[in-house]
Amino acid sequence: MIADLGFWDYQPTGGRMPWRLPGDVTFDALDERDQARLRDAVAAAADPALRSPVSEECQVGAEAGGRRWVAVYGRGLFDAGRCSRVCGVMIDISERRRREDMAGLIIGELNHRACNIIAVAQAIASRTLRTAQSLTHARTILAARLSAMAEGWRFGDDVDGVDNDVQAILGRTFAAIGQQDRCDAWGPSVVIQGRAAPALSLVLHELATNALKHGALSNGEGRVAVCWRRRSDSSLQLEWREHGGPAVGAPTHRGFGSQLIERALSGDGTQVRVAFHPEGMFCRIAGLPLAS
Repeated sequence: MIADLGFWDYQPTGGRMPWRLPGDVTFDALDERDQARLRDAVAAAADPALRSPVSEECQVGAEAGGRRWVAVYGRGLFDAGRCSRVCGVMIDISERRRREDMAGLIIGELNHRACNIIAVAQAIASRTLRTAQSLTHARTILAARLSAMAEGWRFGDDVDGVDNDVQAILGRTFAAIGQQDRCDAWGPSVVIQGRAAPALSLVLHELATNALKHGALSNGEGRVAVCWRRRSDSSLQLEWREHGGPAVGAPTHRGFGSQLIERALSGDGTQVRVAFHPEGMFCRIAGLPLAS
């Protein structure tokens, strides 16, 4: 066994899969559906009429660590027309799958944001016109707010740098919806680990957009309180609390936004809890990795 590489050797007469995957995970630890699919692939490789190569990607069950993936490759060896064994290699592809999942989420979020842009711009324009002293004043304020929105409408791109400081990410988030003055934020200066920062940006932006459309920021009185701290394991815990807005209840269906909040930060031990209290939405993010 070499780091993330494992080897396997299946003998048809044995009737079992006595392999060990990368990280000493057994075949029985694979997801049950993947076990069945892999058995079929090995059977096809051992069939003299097919001799199909084995090429499968399988997920390791949650009880063996969760959200791990392995790629299984192999080929049957034949002697006098009969298969004597099917053998090959297994490679831990968890990191690649995480990157692919994140890419898919980002594409979905970009589509989702495109639908939200008009709603956010309308909300900014409506609030500006409601409180402006004159059309000239409204034009000036609206231009400034839309400019701030454009600046905030991006992901953190400074790996382990100042752009990924929690305060900076929050600033961009609220600038993107023109609500910089309605967030009460406090916590130490901490920098999110490079690959986790875009995921946190996605989640905070989704929370802020929901607050603007349905929650505490949808009226003139509500506010959002965000606090964070460094945990004893050097990870981040962040809490988002809305108050002063209309009464809220749990949604009747799970849209893309709800899925994004749950999935964007999954893995690496990060946990996300969302609750819909009458006074406003609550979200806790715990275990987010920090830059060393």
